[in-house]
Amino acid sequence: MDKESNNCVTLVKKIIWYIIKTIFILFASFVLIGIIFISLPEFWYLYIIGLIIILFIRLTKRKSIYTIRLYTIEQLDLMGGHQFEYACADILRENGFKKVKVTKGSGDFGVDIIAEKDDCRYAIQCKRYSSNLGNKPIQEVVAGLAYYDCSKGAVMTNQYFTEHAKVLAKVNGVQLWDRKVLQGWLRKCNKNSEKENLKDDILLKIECDKTVNNDCSDKLSDNLVWKAIVEIANSQNASTVFIQRKLMLGHLKADKILNSIEELGLIGSKTEQCTRKVNIRKEDLPYIKTKFSENIITLNKRINDLTEDKAEQAVSGTPQSESNEIESTLIGNLEDN
Repeated sequence: MDKESNNCVTLVKKIIWYIIKTIFILFASFVLIGIIFISLPEFWYLYIIGLIIILFIRLTKRKSIYTIRLYTIEQLDLMGGHQFEYACADILRENGFKKVKVTKGSGDFGVDIIAEKDDCRYAIQCKRYSSNLGNKPIQEVVAGLAYYDCSKGAVMTNQYFTEHAKVLAKVNGVQLWDRKVLQGWLRKCNKNSEKENLKDDILLKIECDKTVNNDCSDKLSDNLVWKAIVEIANSQNASTVFIQRKLMLGHLKADKILNSIEELGLIGSKTEQCTRKVNIRKEDLPYIKTKFSENIITLNKRINDLTEDKAEQAVSGTPQSESNEIESTLIGNLEDN
């Protein structure tokens, strides 16, 4: 069962358990107040008032059943776009926003979430990026304000905004909730989370660890891509020279492996200084191994096939120019995938 399925099952269990507790409380209230009503029939109106008060307290004092796990900023960095939107909706609920609703995936007019707080209706766009955001998200959310009848616009992201984007947002009255704001909200979420949410997260981690130990260890034991991911997570270093030294590889093969890991979104693109941003930590390895195991195996196979083809060309005497052409084509296909 994958992560999203686990989350759905957990949410359904919470909803069922909440309904059972509500029914039990109402039944007990009926019995107790009924006894009072029989003893004092002239005060029948107290019976009705008591039930209304109990039901009101039950509905208004309950904890949110929508927050199904604790989030970290690193986990948000690894999410897909639509998954990130639902995580942002959970975070907003835990930070005082009401009537939080995720819009449909396509044709959303530049708005991913509608929410209300302090008598204001917000149109919010969520962007899970690996680099800073420019003007486009601000322009899109401004365009969606009128369509959704919202008074305020906001852009929520796991990264930061460029200076031009900040200026444009200020002119249009759009609020920018960047990585720093998101981290502050996550800390508050973690403090306010229910004990069962923490238990669910621990159980999910245990299940993930079991999956890693039982299902994935054999498949990835000799996998160079996975070994590189482990080294990067442990050292927070994603340079080609570092991977060369750690895995005893040539420069070209080490660079191909890093490009493959970049495809998974675990590291950033190579900069002019030949460095890469690392988006993962050691604690994320069990989740990564479970979620990306098949992708890692596929990428590793392509790299090995590329190396074997090169060796065969050397044995068969393929001209160097033709060998380079074949290698360039294969690398291009790998990058496209």
